[in-house]
Amino acid sequence: MTESGSRKVLFDRAVETYRLLRGVQKRFPNFNLNVAVTISHFNQDKLLELYGFLKNELQVENINHLLCRGEPRVPEALEVDTRKYQEFSELLDADLRRNILKGYHGYPFADLVNAMKIVRQKIIRKIHEQDRYVAPCYAAQLGVILYPDGDVAPCELREEIIGNVRDADYNFRDIMYSGRAEEMRSRIRKEKCHCTYECFLTNAVISIRSC
Repeated sequence: MTESGSRKVLFDRAVETYRLLRGVQKRFPNFNLNVAVTISHFNQDKLLELYGFLKNELQVENINHLLCRGEPRVPEALEVDTRKYQEFSELLDADLRRNILKGYHGYPFADLVNAMKIVRQKIIRKIHEQDRYVAPCYAAQLGVILYPDGDVAPCELREEIIGNVRDADYNFRDIMYSGRAEEMRSRIRKEKCHCTYECFLTNAVISIRSC
């Protein structure tokens, strides 16, 4: 099977999975169903077409969009045109304001979360375009990465490990209050670490007053 054929199979499976989960949602109203779109060099020219399909064909109510990051198998994936990312962001924002998309309606503090997403995307766009520090990073403070083997890392983009939950007898507090954790937090602050990792930027948007 060709690579394009493999992509189509994966896309069709994702669509089938979503439709099956919609059936679950109809039975359990508290079950929230979202779609995440990872924007890369390879789909940036088809975002509007994709959005039309998600909104009209699948009737998706909440869409999160992410910028490709880290070390993808094909490095070219990271080459995203900021203008196309912005155009897609503004389209989602406009439909969220007009209630065409429900966003996180039904979640606790839904209005705050929906507003946070709009601000977060503006920060991400600025970081991606200007490659500079825009907002404080709270990695190893308000969030960490827990890997399947028990390793705890400050961020998935930093090749550093704070500790392992097994070695700490599953006492997470000991890991987070360790000297190594404090050293990493201090280094992240001094380096003015900046990336487009959405989870940590969520913490930044909620925590800062202005940027």
